[in-house]
Amino acid sequence: LLRCGLKADHPAVVRALQFLRAAPPVKVYSAGCQLLALGATGDPAHRAWAEEIVALLLGWENHARRGSWGYPGGAADLSNTQYAALGFWGASKLGIEIDIKVWRRMVERVLHFQPPSVEVPWPRVEGERRSGRRRIAGFTYREEGQRKDETGTMTTAGLCVLAIPT
Repeated sequence: LLRCGLKADHPAVVRALQFLRAAPPVKVYSAGCQLLALGATGDPAHRAWAEEIVALLLGWENHARRGSWGYPGGAADLSNTQYAALGFWGASKLGIEIDIKVWRRMVERVLHFQPPSVEVPWPRVEGERRSGRRRIAGFTYREEGQRKDETGTMTTAGLCVLAIPT
């Protein structure tokens, strides 16, 4: 709503934020989305609330595989890790600094979601002449995933986690 031009004091935005305040996040996705929403307001009055959510996210970091996040009681995955990164980015819009060590752990860990690159021929494009091969590598949902698990969505998630802290 804010991106569409509504002001932060618009009744729809106010009611939405009231709803979020009454529904504390219990998973990474909701925490990340709430932080994105709070960051979008740009309102420093939401800083303490956002700091509470950042603390939750930091507490949910996978302790066996630092720099990654997952569902409660589940293994770490790239999708949840991306939402943690997005949440931290939203919090930064309110001036909340995320320790550089957290970002470094995320960047290092996300590379475990990328299997080794493979060599493939260039695709044929009408009117173009290319020879040789190129190296490609996507990202997988789980760490050390099999090549067949690489998807466009997880590759986008991996690139997102790598790009946010820069």
